[in-house]
Amino acid sequence: MQNIFIFSARLKHIRESYKVASKELAFAINVSNKASVSKWEKGNNWPQIDMLLNMSKFFGVTLDWLTGNANSPLSDSLLSKLEVSMIACNQSGAGVFEFYNGDSSDKHTISLPDKYALDSSRKSLYSLEERATIVFYYSLFRLSQSHAPYEDDPRKSTFKAYPYFRLKNDMLNLLGQSSKAPKPIDFEYITSQAYEYARVLESIAK
Repeated sequence: MQNIFIFSARLKHIRESYKVASKELAFAINVSNKASVSKWEKGNNWPQIDMLLNMSKFFGVTLDWLTGNANSPLSDSLLSKLEVSMIACNQSGAGVFEFYNGDSSDKHTISLPDKYALDSSRKSLYSLEERATIVFYYSLFRLSQSHAPYEDDPRKSTFKAYPYFRLKNDMLNLLGQSSKAPKPIDFEYITSQAYEYARVLESIAK
């Protein structure tokens, strides 16, 4: 089976599992042509490498898995690198997420529980699935904050399936591993479903 069809299928299924529209993904990875995502999911062509890297960071999955060169989508090494770039320290030395609305003078801060802020406890207390899902929510929140200040109107959002207030609460619940937190994405299911779709794309191409 050609890797391009595996890539197309995995992209389609992870995007749909995360409830992100094609045009929203195009916005998230900085693609000006919104039709590009649809073409990629049909196996028409490959994205440029920078687009592939942006997808990998946005969804918290490895580039090798996304492009059909690995069976496992999650990697402690990748997630650790992403988490290091996400976590900042406030003046007291506590771990925080920092988001900027338009310019560096307008900053929104979310305090992190110590068990997540500290590398050792994060790796022992959070599953790879939980960590990848937090990476995804962080990406959503950062993009929503930097492009549109919707705090005064929870009906609006950069991403339709994630209204601002719910997005913030869900991320806080994920970080705290609350019973109210959304379930982490089932990557095993995505991989199995994507394989079947890849077979369909390959049969059409013959």
